[in-house]
Amino acid sequence: MGISWFYNVSLDELKTMNPDVNPNIMIVGTDLLIPVATLQPTNLTLEPTPILLPLDGLNCLPDAEGGAWCFVWANNTSSEAYENVTIGFNLADLQATQVFSRQGTAPLNVLLAGEKIPVALYFSDAVPQPFQKSAQFVSAVPYNPDSGRYLPINVEVSSDISTLEGQLITIAGEFTLDEPASNVTIVAVALDEQGNLIGLRRWQSSLSEPANQGEFKIDLAAVSGKIAEYLLFAEAQP
Repeated sequence: MGISWFYNVSLDELKTMNPDVNPNIMIVGTDLLIPVATLQPTNLTLEPTPILLPLDGLNCLPDAEGGAWCFVWANNTSSEAYENVTIGFNLADLQATQVFSRQGTAPLNVLLAGEKIPVALYFSDAVPQPFQKSAQFVSAVPYNPDSGRYLPINVEVSSDISTLEGQLITIAGEFTLDEPASNVTIVAVALDEQGNLIGLRRWQSSLSEPANQGEFKIDLAAVSGKIAEYLLFAEAQP
């Protein structure tokens, strides 16, 4: 009987629950009682839980070349870790007759539970002025922190020198790890006095062989305005 296969129950169980129904003369529309302690129907596919990372702080700034930089924070408010976070950015004129859409990937691979990551994208097109902006989460891949594919890393700043009337800051320091790393990435983001993202720079090590420590130097520039504060994010791979 197809119904017993569909609900993964035996024919005898169905007969017991429906003593007045003759399976040999059933017609369309016959009501049946299905045992409650059954497995999920065998021909249904389990759907994964949708991933949704909230975004905030979207800031898009035109540059001297006629393009625009867009920045946003991706927040992981869940108890799971993710990697390969991708964000969609949109710019349009005020009447939305001209729309530019691009996708940007986070500068670091992993976003742990309860943390946030900055994402930046450059529109090289001649974007309209003024423009309206929007951003949306596109995708991410679940990541198991116990996999050992990334190492804990500590970053210490030894100097930060501001020049060009606060539009550029040179950050230098060192990183240390408990285990040797073959690749280290450090991301610096610039904030203005209101806490808006106004710049991002990604630094990557060029280690000839795995090491437990090393030095870094990042020139972080603001697309517009002055840098009031900067933040550093880092990850390392064995």
